Amino acid sequence: MLQAFEESRTIQNDLQSNAEDVQSIVASYEELKKQVTLLQMNKSTKMLVDLGNDMFVRAKVDDLSKIFVSIGLGFFAELTLEEALQVSDRWIHYYTDIEESIMAEQASVSSKSRVVSETMEMLTALQGPEFRSKYSETG
Repeated sequence: MLQAFEESRTIQNDLQSNAEDVQSIVASYEELKKQVTLLQMNKSTKMLVDLGNDMFVRAKVDDLSKIFVSIGLGFFAELTLEEALQVSDRWIHYYTDIEESIMAEQASVSSKSRVVSETMEMLTALQGPEFRSKYSETG
């Protein structure tokens, strides 16, 4: 019983960690949407351009019609600003669904953990001195 309780704590911690990771991903896509919206308002802008190996250079960008968006594993896709907004919306929706399923799983594990905890408390109470004395006389 104690092992099941410890396993549920481990599962709860893992789910919490996963939820935080997903929330971070959603936040990054929301930031992408915010930045793309700002770019749509400008004709040109100054920004830091990544040259690789953590080297950046200041640049004036005159053509803001397309941007490169990280798609993971070091790969980038060249997208129009509208495409970037659509992609970020799709990923936000996808990861929000994942976050909701993680939260539902957390609630389920928490509920089961509470039942295990209450059962352990009842078993501990049953093993108290009044229980032993009451049933040792009749048994």
